[in-house]
Amino acid sequence: MHLQITDLVRQGHYQLACGRYFEAKHKSESKFAPHHPNQYYDESRRLLAEDGEGKAIYVSVFILHY
Repeated sequence: MHLQITDLVRQGHYQLACGRYFEAKHKSESKFAPHHPNQYYDESRRLLAEDGEGKAIYVSVFILHY
């Protein structure tokens, strides 16, 4: 999965890479591609709440270096 994300970034598809990272991080296959960081946060909260983990919030920063 991480190679797919890296390839998307190298091709300039940052939004798709963010969505694939989201899927990997949340073990989801939602094909989510956020347009804004707040969407990432809101969808994260929704999935955590469904899993009964909605009280804990963990923010993850994903940075790729070339």
